Amino acid sequence: MDIEECVEIKEAQWIDVRSPLEYAEGHFQLAENIFLFSDETRALVGTVYKQKGRQEAIERALSLVDFSEIAFRLRKFSLEKPLVIYCARGGMRSQGVGFLAELLGYNKVFLVSGGYKSIRKWNRDQFEKKYKLKILGGRTGVGKTHYLSLLQGIGENVIDLEALASHKGSVFGGIGKVQPTQEHFENLLAYALFTKQRGDCIWVEDESRFIGKVTIPETFFCRMRESSLWVLETLMEARIQRICDDYASEEKNELTKAIEKLRKRLGSVSTGQALLCLEQNDYKKCCEILFSHYDKRYDYDLSKRESFFINKLEIQGKREEEVLRELVEKK
Repeated sequence: MDIEECVEIKEAQWIDVRSPLEYAEGHFQLAENIFLFSDETRALVGTVYKQKGRQEAIERALSLVDFSEIAFRLRKFSLEKPLVIYCARGGMRSQGVGFLAELLGYNKVFLVSGGYKSIRKWNRDQFEKKYKLKILGGRTGVGKTHYLSLLQGIGENVIDLEALASHKGSVFGGIGKVQPTQEHFENLLAYALFTKQRGDCIWVEDESRFIGKVTIPETFFCRMRESSLWVLETLMEARIQRICDDYASEEKNELTKAIEKLRKRLGSVSTGQALLCLEQNDYKKCCEILFSHYDKRYDYDLSKRESFFINKLEIQGKREEEVLRELVEKK
């Protein structure tokens, strides 16, 4: 079945039958890995295929697969709901597991035509669509992620790019985080866009092209830069307090490593001062020094935007409900 039809199947149970390494590199967001071949078996079968041909490879594969184990793992899925199964290209692996599922009593089994390769193409197609975006921006510590969460709480369409990337965006954003691969980040973003596309608009946070080690797909990033930007503004004291609340509990050695990454941009003197403040537990002063870098960087980036796309919103002294109302109502 075509991928476009598969993603529309209600209550579908997705199964990725590729090897664990293939799955770890990237997979459809809803899919669970019920692998037909282990990584070692897949490598061995591939070698046999190259050396002795297709038939020999099939026979070797059949001798190595534990079908009773696969059947046991399949039984965890509901018989009442559809199964959507895919492998790398929609070939023998998905066909084999699909046949086994039907033997076990699953009467709604669908195979993705073209397999994971077609899913990746479907992902790229999502990035090409013309979404109506609203971008929430502001200097470091203003509370962008917090307000995105509040917007989602009142029913607005929101995609948290930093949550998908498992990174908060700055050199400190990767502390304690394990990021997905670039491939899987794209998978997550594509599916998020698909689930939100029927709404009036989508809120996303103002980001640079890179979020840690992953990159926002170029087409979607260009769409972000062409969209209206709401810039939240508040006093530096409030921003510093928010950052201290977020990071003061982190291990000092991790914070030190993050500050060291800024040495070329901050300069040796400012870097040394920031590290000294950190050592003395003067987090507020440390933030002030770091903000001198981040604020200049953000303001420079903002100066490159078309002014008629920028809406500034002062949030100091306002209740959250008031800020949300202004964001939603402002066109």
